[in-house]
Amino acid sequence: MEHLQSAGLLPTSARSLAPLRLWQPASIADAVSCLQRCDAPVLLAGGTDLVAQYNEGLSPRTLVDISRIEALRQLRQHDGVLHIGALVTHHGGSGDALVRRLLPGFARAWSRIANPRIRFRATLGGNLMARRTRYEGALLLQALRAQLHFTGTAGRERIGVDAVWHGDVPAHAMLSDIEIDTRALVAFDYERSLRPLMTQAVSVWREPAGLRLVLVLATEYLAPVNLSLAVPGLQPQQLAARAPAMARELLAQLPVSFDDGQVTADYARHAGAALLARQLESLHV
Repeated sequence: MEHLQSAGLLPTSARSLAPLRLWQPASIADAVSCLQRCDAPVLLAGGTDLVAQYNEGLSPRTLVDISRIEALRQLRQHDGVLHIGALVTHHGGSGDALVRRLLPGFARAWSRIANPRIRFRATLGGNLMARRTRYEGALLLQALRAQLHFTGTAGRERIGVDAVWHGDVPAHAMLSDIEIDTRALVAFDYERSLRPLMTQAVSVWREPAGLRLVLVLATEYLAPVNLSLAVPGLQPQQLAARAPAMARELLAQLPVSFDDGQVTADYARHAGAALLARQLESLHV
């Protein structure tokens, strides 16, 4: 919004932007070169969040449009390790046969992000790099223990999803793809019935001694929090029977600081445990 003395608050538009320099690289290497050489560059992928940033006062001097880089739209897998290009849209990725086969629970969750208009345009990479707590991509990927691949002047670097919230991303680099290793994954489920108060995703992983449960919670205003519980000797078919006890034990780890003014840690522990028990009981394993 802009404030004019003669008219008050007016919505911003493309016409209200200051002059800027537009770059449209055709390759990842060209894009990295732009990031290194340009003055305070801002990346344009799907553009849906960028519009919101304009309305919040963003006035870029340099815009790097990466939407033409086909290498960023690729989906591929090798030996159970899935790579999702940063420019894969919510609609395209959630409906992809490879994603549905390797990660059916994630595909279902991904298909529920945003509304149809946004899903056809917005990208998974943009959802992550916007760093908005109300966006759901980071929570889903943290529960899947995903790794983010950045390509920059120093080559390729890999970081965890949680590093994005701390600003620990490589300098002069761009997110190129998201890696998810599905080989030890038993099941995945996403619960958003309490959104926007809170949402949570759970994943179950095979380990040499048994199973590990990973739960990630977030609210509209709090970044995702990871909780983990190793259960020695547990078999997938025993999840439903032991769900209530494991849910309570896992949510007991939630820190007192998980409080955003709407949701307290105590509420999240009780509600989260009830939801998690239901999630574990409904898993098809």
